[in-house]
Amino acid sequence: MNKKIQAVIFDLDGTLIDSMSLWDELDRNFLKRRNIEPPDDLFENMKSNGIADLAIYFKTRFSLNESIEDIIQEWVSEVNYAYSQKLKLRDGSEKLIKYLSTNNIKLAVGTSNELSLTKAVLSSNNVIDFFKTITTGCSGLKGKPEPDIYLKTAKDLKVKPEDCIVIEDSLHGVNAGKNAGMTVFAINDKYSDFEKKEIQKNSDIYFNNYFEIYAYLNKNSLMIENV
Repeated sequence: MNKKIQAVIFDLDGTLIDSMSLWDELDRNFLKRRNIEPPDDLFENMKSNGIADLAIYFKTRFSLNESIEDIIQEWVSEVNYAYSQKLKLRDGSEKLIKYLSTNNIKLAVGTSNELSLTKAVLSSNNVIDFFKTITTGCSGLKGKPEPDIYLKTAKDLKVKPEDCIVIEDSLHGVNAGKNAGMTVFAINDKYSDFEKKEIQKNSDIYFNNYFEIYAYLNKNSLMIENV
């Protein structure tokens, strides 16, 4: 049975903006400044992609002396300029955002990133006013793949989880959306190619880009077909 969309929740990094290369370089340079050679399996054993969880992972794995808060603050300071000045929306995403907004679909961002960075990049790309709420990984919630970020976002939107679409690029994010009971649209990102098969398997529909998502929703008049 087809159903009408009530809300669309966007992940941020890798989904709305091309930022994964920035974070990859940041994390490796963070270790090199401490004379630690980044291992080949740096991210393979991570159980969550929340920024707080990532800081805990780095502190524990590499026996760092810094506090979790200090690690997060160092990362935020390093990337602040890029988020406020340089990073751009992925091609086609703004068209989709405006199309959904025009059709009275509630929009939100649910991200593992930090709030100030999220607001900065949405503001610099002139789309922040389209989003009714932003839920981040620094708000005391369990990180993805736990459903907490998406469940809180749906609650803030006053929409049932089953009436929400999540757009995600990573396996942790896809699983978070599914664990929240939402329909998940996965979008291709080259930094998630290593887990592409699992992303395709676990998501409801896999798209190569935003133009395909727009075409699908426009063709089906904002209805989701049998997912």
